[in-house]
Amino acid sequence: MLTSLSATARTGRGLEAGADDYLTKPYDQMELNTGVYAALWTAAQRDELSRKNDELHVMLRKVEALSITDPLTELYNRGTPRKFWGRNLRKSGSYHASLSCLMMVIDHFKNVNDTCGHSVGDTTIKDIAWITKQGIRDADTLYRWGGRSSSCRPP
Repeated sequence: MLTSLSATARTGRGLEAGADDYLTKPYDQMELNTGVYAALWTAAQRDELSRKNDELHVMLRKVEALSITDPLTELYNRGTPRKFWGRNLRKSGSYHASLSCLMMVIDHFKNVNDTCGHSVGDTTIKDIAWITKQGIRDADTLYRWGGRSSSCRPP
């Protein structure tokens, strides 16, 4: 903002109107260049910060998705049901509806890994997850409870 007003008036009215800086008439070229440079630098830093913030939000969504998703099957992982059970139980009670849980175990699956290798075992698990997912409703939720580090063992 270029002004001939007094210091008090120009500061108050100019900044209230949205000015970032001001110069008095006659202006000094070096002061103008410095002010323009500072404004451009500040805008560039604000843009960079906004871009980094957007990247951070994208990364956070990815980390959140990874924390609740089994990497092999891309189904929800064993930690996720705890988040949803309470809500689903309350919802089923509110609607006087049933709530079901089905747990499937692949008998003697260790033999598949031991005989054919873990890559075949992983493919088998992925295929079973895909087939099961095709057979459920949109309202249903499918989780993978087990895994190599699983302490859940069939009786």
